[in-house]
Amino acid sequence: MSNIKQYNQLDFYTKVANLLKESRKSVVQTINKTMVCTYFEIGRMIVVEEQNGKERAEYGKQQTVSAKSENAIISKDNLQLSWSHYLLLMRINNSNERKFYEIESINNNWSLRVKTID
Repeated sequence: MSNIKQYNQLDFYTKVANLLKESRKSVVQTINKTMVCTYFEIGRMIVVEEQNGKERAEYGKQQTVSAKSENAIISKDNLQLSWSHYLLLMRINNSNERKFYEIESINNNWSLRVKTID
């Protein structure tokens, strides 16, 4: 087999492998977004149906109030991370730190291993 043919074959295999890799990544992102949107909708339904629109249920008034992001408008359209990312972000008490990791995770496609909670 000539060197040119071998190179073209290697280039072809590389292109196929890259296409499969990108497709898998896209599928994972779609699944993660679907899961986050589903959990968000379940939470919204709980607030509307079970809590009659109140931010906290009656039993929740006895519990610790969680930190809230300033000026946060949450909708299904701006949920860009995986459910695991949001579980991790919820554990960060400092709102500036939490927002930093959220923004950086979105902009730089950070995995969960970048930041660990102490």
